[in-house]
Order: sequence, then C-alpha cells, then structure tokens
Amino acid sequence: MRRRLLFTPSFTTKWKVSKADLVELHYEFACSRPSLLQTLAYRDQTHPLFITEGNPALKDSHTHKFSLNYSTMVAQHQLSLSASVNYQWSDREQRIDLRYNPFSGVYRSRPVNVHGGRSLSVRLNYDQGFGHLFRLQNSFRLTTERRHALLLAYGDALPRLSAQSVLHPVERLTFSLDTGKWKASLFGLIDATLGHFSATPEQNTTLWHNEVGMTTELTLGHFVLRTRLTQQMNHGYTVTAMNRNLLVWDASVTWKILRGKANLSLDFDDLLNQKDNRWSSQSAEASQTTTWNDHRHHYAALTLTCRLDAKVKGEE
Repeated sequence: MRRRLLFTPSFTTKWKVSKADLVELHYEFACSRPSLLQTLAYRDQTHPLFITEGNPALKDSHTHKFSLNYSTMVAQHQLSLSASVNYQWSDREQRIDLRYNPFSGVYRSRPVNVHGGRSLSVRLNYDQGFGHLFRLQNSFRLTTERRHALLLAYGDALPRLSAQSVLHPVERLTFSLDTGKWKASLFGLIDATLGHFSATPEQNTTLWHNEVGMTTELTLGHFVLRTRLTQQMNHGYTVTAMNRNLLVWDASVTWKILRGKANLSLDFDDLLNQKDNRWSSQSAEASQTTTWNDHRHHYAALTLTCRLDAKVKGEE
C-alpha cells in the first residue's frame, strides 16, 4: 500500500476595472503520479514477444496552468470585445520507451520520464451590432503546442527523443441580418494545423479545413422554415479521399402548436448525401492516425417537442 500527500492549489482573482471592463486571472497546479505497478522493478513475460517492465526511477509529473481573461462592452457602439491568454507547462511527462530486437522479434517496453511540454492559446472575440438589423461577429484563436516522445529503438540503439510542434490558427467570421420574421447569415471559417517533427521531418504536415456558407430562417405565422448550406474544403491529408470539397445542405420545418408550448419539426439532414466522418491526428511519436466511421446522415426525422410548465398555486 502506498500513501502520498498531493498538493494541488488553485486561485482565481477578478478585477472589475469599470462597469463594462472585467479582468480575470487564474492559476492552477496539478500533480500526476504513475501507478504503483509502474514504479515496481518487475518484468512481465506473459506475452513472450512483448515484454513489459516497471521503472523504479519513474517520477511524478507536474502541470502549471495560467489564464488571463479580459472583456469589455461599449453600449453606444453596440460593441462587445473579449480576449484571453492561456498558458500550460508541465515537467517530466510520462512516455513509453519501446525497443525492438530484430533477431528475436521481441518488443520491450517500460515507462520513462521525458522533457515536459507546453502550450499557449490566444483568443480574440469581436461582436458588434449595426443598428437594429445587422451584426458582425469575428472569432480568432491561435494555439501553439510542443510535446516530446521517444521513437522506437531497434537492436542496441538508444531511443531518439522526438519533439512535436503544432501551430493551429482558427478564424471564423459571421455577418448576419435579423428583421424579426426573417434571419440570414453568411459565414466563413479558416482552420489550419501545421505539424513539425524534429526527428522525422518527412512527417511534417499542413492540414486545412475551410468553410463558407449561409443560413436562413423565415417565420410565417406558426411555421418556421430553416436551411443551412455549407461548402467544406479539406486539403493536406495523407488519405486522398479526405482531400475533397463537400457541399452540405440541411433544412427543417417547424410547426408551433398548443399556443407555443409544443413544436412539431420535420428535419432533413444532408439532402445532397455528402457528409462523412473522417479525421486525422498525429502524436509526438511521429505516428499518424486517420479514422473513418459511418454515421447516420441523409435522412428525414419527425420530432414532437413539448414544454410542460409547473402550475403555481395561489396562497390560501
């Protein structure tokens, strides 16, 4: 049995500069410790071709998280602004030291500590109205990360340390119109992921997922008609089937009944039968995973939604 005392402090402070300006600062510390089995000097040969070992020298990993948020409003200009900075730093992250003997065909693995990782995220949000009809929204996020891992070692060679750096900018712009009965919006999205590997530069990638589209909503008495048309563009993936443009069209009709306490909706998903569910991910070990799975799309659904309000009894 192992008993240990973990210290995980955190604090948050808020400063209301004025009625419309707010600054918030947050700090958090966390400790991640290995399991008891991982810290024992054992050797598991249950599977003769894949041997697992413990590591008595394995140490805890510590993570520090900082965040700074600022928000303000300018009522006379119908303007809302917010910004945030998040920084995370960790030491002695745990990875797997995997070695392969080409003569015996045996793999041997054990947990070890490597250099810590860090990440920095910056967010900027802009929201402004223009009179009673128009509205402009912009959201920008920039994330950068750096992680470390050990590459597979062959024979008597020592494992090489690989550093993965990721730069991930995301920009979304929306311009909308609202007349009450009719609502419409135009939007655009730019989403890029740039991955760089120090030990295996041939694995460096730049992935793009961009979107442009429009949404509309029209209210006619008790009926609400909605539609959304999106052009998706994907580039940079190793799987050729993922590098294609998709035109996705969704629509719905809603009938408000029972004095607005119930809705009967008919939804049409992916009218052009274009959707798919695929994504790609890379780890610091320079391994790349591309996943595809089938999911329900290109269908029509009839839904009845009711809202039951509690009846308030009067005082006797």
